[in-house]
This record gives sequence, structure tokens and C-alpha cells, in this order.
Amino acid sequence: VIIDSSVLLVLFKQHFPVMHKHLQELNFVHFLNNLLYKWFVSLFIQNTSEDVSLFIWDCFFLNGSQVLFQASLALFSMMEPDILSVS
Repeated sequence: VIIDSSVLLVLFKQHFPVMHKHLQELNFVHFLNNLLYKWFVSLFIQNTSEDVSLFIWDCFFLNGSQVLFQASLALFSMMEPDILSVS
């Protein structure tokens, strides 16, 4: 899980460089590592609605662990406007 969350952080930097820079400026990147770890350990059950969690679980069991990365990036994409509005 630690390796997966580290890989996801690299993917986050690649796919969302503006958001990553914004989080760095807010000194929030270390909290991001904790969030990613929690997402992977709990398979999103603690941080998403039941419907979203079950959908991610269905996809995970059908398609494998790559779904966890795809779901994470999709969630970041949805949250990007809110994250960038924080100062």
C-alpha cells in the first residue's frame, strides 16, 4: 500500500501539476500522502459515498488494482476546482 500510494503521488504530479504546485505552496503535500494511503488501505470506503465505494469495488474486482489509480485520478479531477480555490 505504501508503494502504491507513492506511485499515485507520482501520477498525481504528472496529471495535475498545477494542483500539485498549489498544494506545495500551501504546505499540504504531506497530508496528501496520508490521504492517498487512507484511500488505498480502505479501498475508498472511508472517503466516498457508499454508491461510489461500491462502484469502485466492483471495478476493482473485475479489472484489478489499476482501478484504484484510475479512481484516485478521477476523484482528483472532480475535486480540482475546489482544491485550487483554497488559499
